[in-house]
Amino acid sequence: MAYIMLVLAAAFWGGNYVVGRVMVFHLPPGILAEARWLVASLPLLAIYRRNVIAELPILRESLGRTLLLVLFGPVLFPTCLYVGLQYTTAVDAAMLLSATPALVLVINRVMFRDTITPWNIGGVAFSTLGVLYLLTHGDLRTILTVPVGRGDLWALASAGSWAIYCACLRLKDRRMSSGGFITYSALFGAVMLLPFALPDAHLLDTAGFSVTLPMLLGVLYLALFPSIASYMLWNKGISLIGSTRGEIYTHFIPLFAVVFSVIFLKTPFFVYDWISGGLIISGIVLSSRSFRKKSLGAANKTPEVTSQTHLSSEHVIDEPAVHHRPGSCNGLGAFDEK
Repeated sequence: MAYIMLVLAAAFWGGNYVVGRVMVFHLPPGILAEARWLVASLPLLAIYRRNVIAELPILRESLGRTLLLVLFGPVLFPTCLYVGLQYTTAVDAAMLLSATPALVLVINRVMFRDTITPWNIGGVAFSTLGVLYLLTHGDLRTILTVPVGRGDLWALASAGSWAIYCACLRLKDRRMSSGGFITYSALFGAVMLLPFALPDAHLLDTAGFSVTLPMLLGVLYLALFPSIASYMLWNKGISLIGSTRGEIYTHFIPLFAVVFSVIFLKTPFFVYDWISGGLIISGIVLSSRSFRKKSLGAANKTPEVTSQTHLSSEHVIDEPAVHHRPGSCNGLGAFDEK
């Protein structure tokens, strides 16, 4: 059941790229991101209201760190993505997201002085080459002569924002529960997105604009599935099998985005997409190699029996501890608890 939860979570997140690609031609990116988190905050408040009230003292102590995470997660990540999807395909945007693990390694080294092994360096090199190959559409000779599409640059900025978010998750106050954190993130995200949404509000007054059923269904999908259901399913799945075994499922997100885009949007998949994807995946495998060796060695020495306690929406429960490589984004943001 845990594996089904993780696959479903990745599928819903992958659908964000396809639905977002369609929605940006009906709603401005800022308004779309605002609507997503504003709608998501309502059911989250209903589910986790006790956590939100009980954890206000914790929030006050860690307000700056929480706002930093919200800025790079719920605010900049989707906004940059939706802007980019106006000019590039969901396939290319998803492929750029797959370079996030390599970006996280670099950020961890620069910001937190984490140790980087030769395998990590090789992984970053392969992933970077894959990104450059994608941005130049398979012709690296043009990298200095042909301007990169602005859609790809916005998508790359979205991936970079997510990488910063993942790397900085270690700053999250561990006393704050999963439900409390994602609810605060949705609420603060909706408020912080207002400066991005308000400048586009006048576009809703144009004669050609009208609210349609497909538009409402698109906003509901973005609010209920990538914003709520995925986080809940991922959190539960990781708590059952641990982040070491569950981490690989993060790579299903760009895979689902590509598959859905090809099936539903009829997006062509070029040879350079295959090659760049192979380079990025190779980089991820190399970057994870030394971590897997260390994890196996530690598992053969001593069994892990620790547990953690956090608040649920109704009562206090115990869950197995979740350990992962520093800066990895196993809970994809909201549920990075140890």
